[in-house]
Amino acid sequence: MKNILLSLVSIVGIGFITNSYALNLPLGFINPYVAEAPPNAKALAAYVQIKNLGNNDTALASVSSPDFEKVEIHSMSMENGVMHMAEQKNLSIPANSEVILKSGGLHIMLINPKRALKAGDSVEILFTEQNNTTHLIDAQVKRIGAHNK
Repeated sequence: MKNILLSLVSIVGIGFITNSYALNLPLGFINPYVAEAPPNAKALAAYVQIKNLGNNDTALASVSSPDFEKVEIHSMSMENGVMHMAEQKNLSIPANSEVILKSGGLHIMLINPKRALKAGDSVEILFTEQNNTTHLIDAQVKRIGAHNK
């Protein structure tokens, strides 16, 4: 009985350590996904809601993925009826706020896939903050229009 009690205390202690560790990494990545593209597409797009739960502003300095030759943060805007896309060198995320990367706006451009991807596959994406804190997420490939289901 004593050993069981010590084991439970250890597990609870680990839980507290894990929770306090998580509190020190204030960015949350919600509903990440990659839009499925035709098999020979040279670029795909990834979308995610990023929440900064911390009290300090931060910025994403880079994004990468082992499944793509190049990954960039892009913005889209409409000027004189023409859609423009531009690479963003970083992405500011103010304290206690969120940034939503979605179709038609800010998004992650995944360039030159190293393997064919189809709906149901998973893609690792590594986000690096300006302070070199990293966040590795798995984004599921979804059919266009299916990401809201």
